[in-house]
Amino acid sequence: MENCELAPCELMRALLGMRLAGVFDGLAGLVLGRSSGPDAMADGELDYQAAVQQALAGLACPVVLDADIGHVPPQWCLLNGAWARLEVSEGTALLQQCHPLPRAAG
Repeated sequence: MENCELAPCELMRALLGMRLAGVFDGLAGLVLGRSSGPDAMADGELDYQAAVQQALAGLACPVVLDADIGHVPPQWCLLNGAWARLEVSEGTALLQQCHPLPRAAG
């Protein structure tokens, strides 16, 4: 997922709505790309990272924040329908994608 336009409080409301609707139930992990939406303008205002952390606190899967996907460079290309493996450690990530091979008939 990524945030292209939402301000932090709007993003938090959207994520909470998705969470309450069960969208995140059963996930193995959640990857959020770098946000191109506006961030906090002043000290003490809700910022992007705090909004995401508050909305997703206690989620039963790992959450990767600020991945190099979406509208903010550098932009990894995620292949729709591909199998992927993402390994993340502090400050680094490795993404491997492969298209599933067709199964043999019979």
